[in-house]
Amino acid sequence: MKTRIVISGALCLLFLAVSVSGGVVSDNTYAVLAPCYSDYLIRSYGPVPVFGNDHTVISRGVMSGFTRSIERDAWYEKLDRIYESTKIPVAEQYMYPRGPVIAYGYDALGSVAVGIYENETADAETIEGIYSLIAAEAKKQGIEDVPVLFDTEPMPRLAGGPVSIDRSSGMFRQAALLARVLPVLRQRGVIGTAV
Repeated sequence: MKTRIVISGALCLLFLAVSVSGGVVSDNTYAVLAPCYSDYLIRSYGPVPVFGNDHTVISRGVMSGFTRSIERDAWYEKLDRIYESTKIPVAEQYMYPRGPVIAYGYDALGSVAVGIYENETADAETIEGIYSLIAAEAKKQGIEDVPVLFDTEPMPRLAGGPVSIDRSSGMFRQAALLARVLPVLRQRGVIGTAV
């Protein structure tokens, strides 16, 4: 009986160690998004993840403060509220072709993500304007230091259906975000329905 208790206790500790070691976001997710935070990085604000030249994780950013998935999910809900409150002003002022932004939303690593078209230039004033809009909304929601990532993105290729994604560029993480923004742009008359 004592042996069973010891073995059960050891298994529980092993399970706990395995489930906690990866954190609330998997290492694979960090690996997939590493190029956005390093190779394609334009600028970042707040506690975003930091990666080395070889894409190793140096800091997990805002997610390092969460130990349970319920905390992570609550953070995603906050980011979604920021996104919902700012998507129209961002689209009206900064979305391509009026501006350099081609993707806007938030990513799995807990940052607001702003994709700048790789063939456009986003000057410091434009980046600061977008960040100020996001930070002001975050502050209204009680977030003092919102993580925001600005990275370069290729133009998505639309082929009369789903977005064709080039996984080597990091654009694949933006597919869901693009799907959220396109209806807003169509509704506002920024783009037509034939896109």
